[in-house]
Amino acid sequence: MSQTKIKVHCRRREPDKDEANIVTGMSRTKMKETLSQA
Repeated sequence: MSQTKIKVHCRRREPDKDEANIVTGMSRTKMKETLSQA
């Protein structure tokens, strides 16, 4: 997760929407992993 934080800091000029999309994508990936494990 620290790598993602570094990327967000490096891409500071991009709008906050992109950051929100990254968070949403991460949570979606977590949900998919949970469903796969179930």
